[in-house]
Amino acid sequence: VMKIFSSADAFRSWNGSLDLIVNMNNSVLNNLLPVEKPLVNPYLAKFDAVVQRGLASLNWSSDGVDEFIKESMEQVKCMHDVLKTMKDNLAQIQD
Repeated sequence: VMKIFSSADAFRSWNGSLDLIVNMNNSVLNNLLPVEKPLVNPYLAKFDAVVQRGLASLNWSSDGVDEFIKESMEQVKCMHDVLKTMKDNLAQIQD
């Protein structure tokens, strides 16, 4: 029980980071047009592979949670940035 309380800050930090990752991923998926999906598919697949490894092998007390969160964050940021660039370029072309 004491170990859980001593880890509360880490759990809180992980939870916040995971919420951000989920929200960014959902934002990408919700704003992705069908015509854009083939261009983003490699990034989606890479993100999904990272997440799947974490889901399959990690729990709250596992070693490697920080690395999993870091790698997931990097992948979702990359995916988000690619989509943002695509949307910005399209807006520029349309103007």
